[in-house]
Amino acid sequence: MKHNKGMLFCVIVCLLYPGIRLVDADAFLLVADSVNGTISKGSISLSLADLTPLPFIDVVCPVAVDFDPIDQMVYWTDSGPPSPKISKARIDGSGQTLLVSELFEPVGLALDNVARMVYWTDEVGHIARIPMDGSGTKEVIVEDISCPSRVWVSGDSDLWT
Repeated sequence: MKHNKGMLFCVIVCLLYPGIRLVDADAFLLVADSVNGTISKGSISLSLADLTPLPFIDVVCPVAVDFDPIDQMVYWTDSGPPSPKISKARIDGSGQTLLVSELFEPVGLALDNVARMVYWTDEVGHIARIPMDGSGTKEVIVEDISCPSRVWVSGDSDLWT
């Protein structure tokens, strides 16, 4: 069996850092760069040598990123001023939409592609969600958690750390 050490590193980093999202082992990796205010895409097969910022607008401080393979949309949290928010867009920058704003330091992000929900954590100890299409209102589903930083959606349960 052939081992790909780069892929193993990528999977470990993706689990530890919410700003990196492995989309498909043969396709690409998304990276939220809060220092430079960019979300970039790079090919795993090229060891990210082609890492390129995506043409999104008004991205200030992206923290977490995820990808919806059904609608081919990138979702991200942005904790920058003037209003921390969650947005989405296609890889080419089209269809950019603000899903929810006036948040307090959104950190973790996860998509439930079956139930079509976006989940996120924030610095005040909330886990909240909103439909992926932006309809409806923000629903806080868990409160008073000590600094949740990541959220995963897996089957019937939501997990966070």
